[in-house]
Amino acid sequence: DFANDPPFIQDDVCASLGLQSAKISTQVLQRDSHAHYIHVLALIGYTKKGYYALKISSRFGDDFLKQIIADADGFLELENHGGSNATTGYEWLLIYLWKIKLKKAYRLGLPKNYVSKTERLNKVRGQIDPIAYFISGHEGKYNCKYREHSYDNPTTRIITEVFKKLKGNEFITDLHPIKNAFLIATNGYNPKRVDLYNTAHFSNPFYNDYNDVIDLSKLILRDKLSDFGESSDNSAFLFDISMLFEYFIRKQLNKNGIKLENKFEKKLQIPTGISSFKRKLIPDLVIEHNNSLHVFDVKYKAFDFRYGVSREDLFQLHTYVGQYGNGKNIKSCGLIYPISETKYDNKLFQNGIIEEKLNIMGTEISFHILF
Repeated sequence: DFANDPPFIQDDVCASLGLQSAKISTQVLQRDSHAHYIHVLALIGYTKKGYYALKISSRFGDDFLKQIIADADGFLELENHGGSNATTGYEWLLIYLWKIKLKKAYRLGLPKNYVSKTERLNKVRGQIDPIAYFISGHEGKYNCKYREHSYDNPTTRIITEVFKKLKGNEFITDLHPIKNAFLIATNGYNPKRVDLYNTAHFSNPFYNDYNDVIDLSKLILRDKLSDFGESSDNSAFLFDISMLFEYFIRKQLNKNGIKLENKFEKKLQIPTGISSFKRKLIPDLVIEHNNSLHVFDVKYKAFDFRYGVSREDLFQLHTYVGQYGNGKNIKSCGLIYPISETKYDNKLFQNGIIEEKLNIMGTEISFHILF
């Protein structure tokens, strides 16, 4: 507003944010070149530069995020932690995900590995040093080299350090028994931070669930939380909620006995006009039943109850149906959207379904909108 502030203030603010004022525009920064990027990626999170911060929220609320994060991993933990009302950003999301992954992995017990030890013992254990035995055998002790299981390892150490970092955080108050188990396992050892960052994944498939915990632990220890700005002027934590929502839907369908095709197993391709490059077609959900296919896409966006499905989404679905219909009969198709309980209760559709018909190349196909 140049009526109140001179133009150079605008230029100084943009420069501090690493931006430039638009040369010709009705706005300081042209909205379309920035807002579209965030909209398409369906990101939530928090980004900060100096004194300026931007929080990207979920339109469906934090309870919705907790629901799909927890249920996607087979848990149902809907504690009332206040969500974003109690925090400045989305640090709770990373901590919450770490907590759920840890509880899932801990069902296997503490991770352990073999360590080599050398001790002088009264009884033979493992291998003995024959030269030392003949030299000092009369002492009744043996130089033994053996291997034993140890709970003090890089994985238990990095998880212990996360517990220390999150001391007092409300999200881990119910993890006290697990926390004590890790503290006892590491016996008060204080590892170097660089060693923690170099913690490797388990190659033993029995402990595969701990690999996700290791990755999330590194993020937390590297201060990848939304409000860590005390140690850095530049910080960001962004989370692609659209991918998580799709995964959540797939899990719900699997739980109900619906068999889905592997999303990346069958990759249909269409020409682009460039012989060396083709576009891949990867619908989110393909269900085969009685020699027919049902093709659906999952959309993490609000359904428009005035104009319906967007032009681009309809074209995309038509392309999926046309190409998959070349090989098999398409019985139905559609799109799946999230919706708030309030809007759901106010809409006059049957069981959360809007049903119409599509006619593609002379074939009538059921078209569903699911919520």
